This record gives sequence, structure tokens and C-alpha cells, in this order.
Amino acid sequence: MPSHTGTRPFVCGVCGKGFRLSSTLCRHKIIHTTDRPHKCHICNKAFNRSSTLKTHIRTHSEVKEYICEVCGKGFHQKGNLRNHSLIHTGEKPYKCALCEKAFNKLSNLKFHMHVHTDNSPYRCKYCKVSFSRRCDLKSHIANVHENQN
Repeated sequence: MPSHTGTRPFVCGVCGKGFRLSSTLCRHKIIHTTDRPHKCHICNKAFNRSSTLKTHIRTHSEVKEYICEVCGKGFHQKGNLRNHSLIHTGEKPYKCALCEKAFNKLSNLKFHMHVHTDNSPYRCKYCKVSFSRRCDLKSHIANVHENQN
């Protein structure tokens, strides 16, 4: 029934994310643990799920089996192709609940939400300046505090 009604009655106690099935919640909970027993034999990056490792290993391959029919760009993962295809369609399925803006990527919507919350969670350990994106903090440290690393 939850798949038909859209309800998500099973909620993660750590992050608050909701799920339709209790089994999906159980699989999700593992992301909050530090246990990462599945290690990539190429780069040593570790994962908490064997399926995630299997997907990761494809990134080391030259073969990109998911090809965009519009521009020919290739991807290792089907989801990445799906996200890419939004560039061609102009579709922006991620809409801000507080204003009129819409985005083609969930990550862009999440970044946009900082405008409404004035949330800058990434704080510089050297000068305490805050940033809303981790990449901006890394760039700041590299450019301003390059000799302090």
C-alpha cells in the first residue's frame, strides 16, 4: 500500500529520511555506521555495501555502458545518465518549497536552501569563516591558508 499512496511511514532515527518499506529503512541505516568492510582492490576506497563497491569499481574501467542518445556522452552508472539527460530536456524536477526556483539536480536544490536558512556548515579551522559548500571551504583553505596545512 505505501507504494500506491506515497506515504513513507518508516523513518530513520538518525537523519529523518522516510521510507515506504521497513526493509529499505534497514538497508539505509548502514550508511550511518563507520563499518566499511568492502574495499576496492584498485584504490582502497571502502564502502559499507558490496553493491556500492561493485558500482564504484566500474569507475576504474574505460567502458561506459550508459550512453546518452542525444550527445553520445558515456557514463558508468545509469543514474548519472538519467541526471545528465535533464540537461537536454530542460526538465527541473527539484522545486524549492519556499520560492519559485527549480533545479535539475537535487544537490543544487540543497545548496540553494542555504539562501533561505542562512546555513553555512563548513567552517574554516584557521580563521572561522563559514561556507555553505565543502568545495568552497577547500578552495578557501588552499588559497588563503596554503602554508598552514
